[in-house]
Amino acid sequence: MVPHPALALPRLAAAAQTPAVVERLRAASALPPGDYVALDEDVVVDVPDGARLPAVGAPPRWTPLERAAAIAQAAVYVGGSPTGCAIATAYGRPSVWTGPTEHAPAFAISPGGGPLGAAVDRARTHLPGAAAIAEQLAELDAALDELAKLLDAGTPSDGRTDRVLRVRLREEERAAAQREQELADYNASLNNEIVSVGPRYTALWRKIHAGDRHYNWHRIRADRAEADVDKLWRLHEQRASTRMKRALRSTKVGDAAARALGAGPLAPPPTSDLGPEGPDADAPA
Repeated sequence: MVPHPALALPRLAAAAQTPAVVERLRAASALPPGDYVALDEDVVVDVPDGARLPAVGAPPRWTPLERAAAIAQAAVYVGGSPTGCAIATAYGRPSVWTGPTEHAPAFAISPGGGPLGAAVDRARTHLPGAAAIAEQLAELDAALDELAKLLDAGTPSDGRTDRVLRVRLREEERAAAQREQELADYNASLNNEIVSVGPRYTALWRKIHAGDRHYNWHRIRADRAEADVDKLWRLHEQRASTRMKRALRSTKVGDAAARALGAGPLAPPPTSDLGPEGPDADAPA
């Protein structure tokens, strides 16, 4: 009946309701106090006096009524949403299409590759045809009235429709109750599994942790023992080499060879007997 279903939005939210919604948004600093241009989120170019409209969704986003009221009270709507352009047209506001040119709605102005600011200025002087929209909405109202008459005429007067609906409602209630009971049973089984498996898992984890600590303790001691063995073996090799060198030097041939190499005379090994001239001897009087 109409080019876009959003053109029938004033039937749900009258134009007289939109100023109060906009004033509430202005009090919350969501909209500027003066005249503004409603910009959709996909508009990447800044427009003078532009106010970006957030998407509709759960709080803190806007509600559909707040977004529709902001578009209805704006000087121009700029965006690539066919619904937004249709809402602006439904409330008698011009709209500028920023999407693909081949998808531009018939009731919106397309920049056509030109600057967006020029298209916005052109849209301010180009108001949508109110007569054409009113004619289309009148056709829509007539069609809805005819549909309501057909539904009223097709409803039996003996109450069979009400009985069928009540039976269907009871069936849906039983199905919903069964699904709720199945969900409760599944939740109870999960809780039982957590209660029974949890302690076993905790005990197993503690055993693994204790075994890991025990293994690390023995590994550290083994590494230290291996390092001590290597150190003792190096000292043993050094002492064996020293003894061998002293044994060779004690011979005439070894001493002659050492003296020829510049080692000097053979020094006797140190003794453990300090004697009267040791460091602990008394000083001469």
